[in-house]
Amino acid sequence: MIDDFLEIGVKPSYITIIGYSAGGWTALLAAASYPEKFHAVIAFAPAFAGSRSKTSVYPYWRGIVRPEQVEMMTQPNDVPKLVFAYEDDAYNRPIDLNFLTTAFPASVRLISQNCGRGHSTHRSDCQLDKTVSLMKEVIFDKKRKRQTEGVAKDGILSSLSSMISDATGYELGKLLENSLNIDAKEVKIVKFFRELLRDIKEIFN
Repeated sequence: MIDDFLEIGVKPSYITIIGYSAGGWTALLAAASYPEKFHAVIAFAPAFAGSRSKTSVYPYWRGIVRPEQVEMMTQPNDVPKLVFAYEDDAYNRPIDLNFLTTAFPASVRLISQNCGRGHSTHRSDCQLDKTVSLMKEVIFDKKRKRQTEGVAKDGILSSLSSMISDATGYELGKLLENSLNIDAKEVKIVKFFRELLRDIKEIFN
């Protein structure tokens, strides 16, 4: 999908990968493998190889495969990474992800939360306003926008023409609601996506 956007002229500096759990873990791996293809990663509760309590049950995964992937993930790259980790997460707590800040002290923000909802905190985030604000800082990094020139507006706007409308935020919110089993309106997802799309319009004006 990233390659599809690159082919129509979207600059890597306008692409941010967002993932949850194994998706967040994979996004962090992608930053090490393809740093030239996108601008940043936002990862919620990145996890791999099962819960900590299952280490003795599946020693190969957490004892061998996970360290191998951590080594891959910490290969030199300067992709900004915003990582949300939960103190009561059965998979990876903030302390279990400290290897990221050790490897990338200048480009990783590890946000620790304790909402009492474990690995699924993102479904009912007790610090949602802060979470959304941090996400917008990463996605609409002003320094990145100043450094990026010559965006292929016509190709991008043509591809986004069916997306940018008043209804889009609601539609994306409903998509998240169906996939995550949450009330998108209550957690302000709809508002976030409408503001996101408004900012996208401003970028191309």
